[in-house]
Amino acid sequence: MNYRSLKTLFESQAARHPGRLAAWCGNQKITFGQLNGRANQIARALRRRGVGTDVLVGVYMNRSLDMLAGVLGIVKAGGAYLPLDPGYPPNRLSYIIKDSRVGIVLCAGPAEDWRKSLGVGDGVEVLDLRAPDAWPGTRSDAGTETESEANLDLDGNVNQLVYAIYTSGSTGQPKGVLGTELGMLNRLHWMWERFPFRTGEIGCVKTSLSFLDSFWEIFGHLLQGVPVALVPDVVVKDTAAFVQTLEAARVTRLVVVPSLLRAMLSNTPDIGTRLRRLTLWVSSGEALPPEIARRFREMLPSARLLNLYGASEVSADCAWYDVGESAPEDVAIGRPIPNNDIHILDERLRPVPKGVTGELYVAGVSLARGYMGRPDLTAERFLANPFGPPGSRLYRTGDMARWRPDGALAYVGRADQQVKIRGFRVELGEIEAALRSHPALFQSVVIAREDGSSRKQILGYVVPVDGQSVSGSDLRSYLAERLPDYMVPAAILPLSALPLTPTGKLDRNALPAPDFSSHSQPPQTPTEQLLADLFAEVLELDQVGIEDKLFDLGGDSLSSIDLATRSRAAGLSITPLAVLQHQTVKALAAAEAASGKAAPPHLDPVGASAEPA
Repeated sequence: MNYRSLKTLFESQAARHPGRLAAWCGNQKITFGQLNGRANQIARALRRRGVGTDVLVGVYMNRSLDMLAGVLGIVKAGGAYLPLDPGYPPNRLSYIIKDSRVGIVLCAGPAEDWRKSLGVGDGVEVLDLRAPDAWPGTRSDAGTETESEANLDLDGNVNQLVYAIYTSGSTGQPKGVLGTELGMLNRLHWMWERFPFRTGEIGCVKTSLSFLDSFWEIFGHLLQGVPVALVPDVVVKDTAAFVQTLEAARVTRLVVVPSLLRAMLSNTPDIGTRLRRLTLWVSSGEALPPEIARRFREMLPSARLLNLYGASEVSADCAWYDVGESAPEDVAIGRPIPNNDIHILDERLRPVPKGVTGELYVAGVSLARGYMGRPDLTAERFLANPFGPPGSRLYRTGDMARWRPDGALAYVGRADQQVKIRGFRVELGEIEAALRSHPALFQSVVIAREDGSSRKQILGYVVPVDGQSVSGSDLRSYLAERLPDYMVPAAILPLSALPLTPTGKLDRNALPAPDFSSHSQPPQTPTEQLLADLFAEVLELDQVGIEDKLFDLGGDSLSSIDLATRSRAAGLSITPLAVLQHQTVKALAAAEAASGKAAPPHLDPVGASAEPA
């Protein structure tokens, strides 16, 4: 196993194809040579500031060419990137900055405005990539340098740190996973060798940098000389616009979470025709339901669907399964990616027989170093490997699995309070801790429950302090200021006391189901009636009143996408953003009337027709 570094692989492509289009976003585009020069410029600035092996650099940017150049510049400087998602609440970002002790943050906009909004102290330097002339001692040109001129002395240690990604933590605060370049290179090489690129392929970068699928979307393509289309969140959250974008950009490979795949299949009956160029789909981030796999095969018979399994602690993916043409009762998570081993063990770390459920452990080159500043948690999850050479480790995933008769792995569930929601890992204990921080609450319990469509929902139950009262809606607003949107429960129910078993333990089966039935005025106009029917259809409710809020009825951001898509299919001009802004049938109907039912603007968010200058 002899891998060239990420930096060297990219520079080889830039030297080989300097004039080839590398990436585009909207009307902006950049060639491999230009991107290499821009990344060199950023790398020089970072090296002059002491960035090198194992030094973190924050990236506070939305998906853009600036973000792409920033991440490449960090890698070229020999550092590691720390995603700071602009969609996260400010206090969560402040915690990540303090916990990681990051000293430099890249942004694309007025640095002082960002510094003030988060209260970042003088110990953190903020660099605006759109104002390179403000960087002392750094050339502002984006020239096309040769590979030798661009050599920034990466020492060849591919086992160095390449990212620190914060995930939900059971202690009440997120935890930083420290991933290595070796682990990511192993993941990339497996895909390149098993599913090599063909001439004319195009990739799609549509995942948050805080989610490791983005690593494949960026490096998996660019390091093989394959151009990528960067798609903004506003488009990804609109199923119709997203499919239109993929079609116009002629994308050939795509990574999706099953919930997004479900929405795309449900709302695009002609998806097989429109996305006929998109022949390799990868499902990851959460369990792939068999019905989605079957529907995919029916609607896209010429395409291939892979089911990948992993976590940030194992370089994104460590097992894979080709869904193929069979229709099993459960979709396997497959077999280990090369240079990794998977063990299914009992509570004493003994292998269980085939067909018996046990806990899943991973060993091999994909393992992360551990957790930022948490030697206790690292020791708990990364164990000495009794099946490998001295010094090797096992990562305890917390997932339960079993070996199928065909030798593939089947995912069974979790052994703890961790769940996957829309591809994001969520520790229910972190939500409980955030609820307990509310001064009016005495107790809190958070659970995950599947509704009738097999969609997971997070539900919260709280007991107020004696003499205090608080509504579920107010508590959801409280959490929205402290947690990412995917961690805010669909409903929070105040109770006089938590139900207990005869032995005094929490009786989770006795927790009441939320009441999402309508308690407001019925529709008064044809548009309101149409929208009310669509609300009820999306949320699987009998009826919806005109003042019932989507999120109070158990909806989420995916529900807003589905609602907007169905609304436009019914002749309205409602967008997912409008749904998020207005939330109710009455407000959406009023917005529709005010718009004059204008047709939605033509969307070309990735500039599919753009060509390099």
